[in-house]
Amino acid sequence: MTMASATLYAELIRQGLELAPNAQVQVIAPNKDVQIGDLTVRAFATDHDIMGAVMFEVTDGQHRFVHSGDVRYDGWHPERVTAWTQYLHEHRPDLFFVEGTEFSFDDDTSRQRRTEATVLTDFTNAMASDDLVVINPYERNVERLMNLSAAARQANRELVWDERFAGILRVMGVSNEIMLGQDVTVADIQQQPGRYVLQNHFDNLHLLDAFDTFSYLHMNGEPLGDYDPRYADLTAYLAQRGVALQLASASGHATPDDLLRIAVEVDAKMTLPWHSFHPEREAEALRQIGIETYLPKKGETFTFE
Repeated sequence: MTMASATLYAELIRQGLELAPNAQVQVIAPNKDVQIGDLTVRAFATDHDIMGAVMFEVTDGQHRFVHSGDVRYDGWHPERVTAWTQYLHEHRPDLFFVEGTEFSFDDDTSRQRRTEATVLTDFTNAMASDDLVVINPYERNVERLMNLSAAARQANRELVWDERFAGILRVMGVSNEIMLGQDVTVADIQQQPGRYVLQNHFDNLHLLDAFDTFSYLHMNGEPLGDYDPRYADLTAYLAQRGVALQLASASGHATPDDLLRIAVEVDAKMTLPWHSFHPEREAEALRQIGIETYLPKKGETFTFE
């Protein structure tokens, strides 16, 4: 992992949010070769919703295998994706494993694609009122958390984090964040709700019982969608309180069109879809645009000589 990812991972393990595997984590810097036996591994910084995310290239000197990692083109760092797709185009891989998360879902042409920029816009608009603003963000998207804090300060509000989120921010190098119970109390927020933004995790949903009115922005926090039984509990609670559920989220994964664009730009000898509930959809879409594609079978072994 890169240093940023390894630091976050260690903190998630410390908090019990991840289980430490029986493996050693080796920190790898982007664009630096690491030798593992007779293989050379290189990481390339990419655009995703986790700081330190990378694409991996593995070569034995004759063959080149590439793992896209989670990727998108509409976050804050699309130039990183452009850099590694151009590199791979010049060093044509034998195998390119391209993610396909967004091919997992039925196509909904009415659904507007949301980005990190629109998340901040929605957040800024919500802070225009005098009400308390409550957010439920994804704890691993640390860059978003930092941007939310900055936007809150620009709106003359303090963003108040719970112990979990404050711990993540502090270990990632942010030292001036406000923690509930340590720096600010519920009583403080009750007295001047328009001065604050409160981060609230679903596990602590009934903390919101203390507030008469508030707006609620769901930002990829748990429960993420209606496939999770807790989502019905969240929507029922907000409905009972008379609070609208505002979706202010953004995917960490590229659109189907952008995934196809990546595959075209890389132009590997063989492209394999991965990380999808419906990889066959991606495989068919790749074939339709002339990309040499193979859909692996479970337990299948590939041999290169």
